[in-house]
Amino acid sequence: MTEDKTIDELSAELYNSVKGCEQKETIYSNLLHLHPPEIAGTAAVLMVLDYRDNDWHVLLNVRSLNLRRHPGEVCFPGGMREIDDLTCIDTALREAYEEIGLPSTSVRIITTFRPFISRHLIMLYPVLAQQTSPFTPFTGAEVDKVFYAPLKTFIEAEKHSSFFYLENFQLHSFELESNTYGLTAFICIVVAMCVYNKFPEFEMTILKDFSKSARDTVNDIAEKVSQIKPALIPHEQKTASRL
Repeated sequence: MTEDKTIDELSAELYNSVKGCEQKETIYSNLLHLHPPEIAGTAAVLMVLDYRDNDWHVLLNVRSLNLRRHPGEVCFPGGMREIDDLTCIDTALREAYEEIGLPSTSVRIITTFRPFISRHLIMLYPVLAQQTSPFTPFTGAEVDKVFYAPLKTFIEAEKHSSFFYLENFQLHSFELESNTYGLTAFICIVVAMCVYNKFPEFEMTILKDFSKSARDTVNDIAEKVSQIKPALIPHEQKTASRL
């Protein structure tokens, strides 16, 4: 990829790299009845990629230290479905505007990924978008900082480490401008695998078969991850039931 490519050309390349993992249905009324009964809620996040310095960079938020849940953690703009949201895309765009002032006119929706189930039993739909024009993010009650990180960092070993949650689930962490770990980091890893069609330089316990391309492997991962029902630690069980 080169810097003189048009927005349309970059959009096409981006879509072609991730289309095997797309969630074709995005209308909630057609999705919610398919969710397992254990699911405590439905959410969507907006994963914004901006092509700058001749490569893709991902927009990330640092959550306010004043928030009750996940204070100071790095995440994508996004949040829980509201009753007026018809689609996953509606939720992601609304939350991005409310949290950091990102107007829908500054991005182009590329696709929606198959959902991930968080450790709080939230069905999370990542919506991939390309930033098409500059905007000035604001911070406030929910967000302390907004920064961009090179997407390629998420398949490189230099800033990576990992640890295990409840002995069974490998969580990945990256020492960036703000430490990025957990589900946010995992989504960045699999999207980077698609975009660059490369396996990570570090070990991932979920990767066992390297006979396929990285992109095809991500398609398999997406199928498996959407079926995982992780155990909740005790203090999260009551919280999840209220979401």
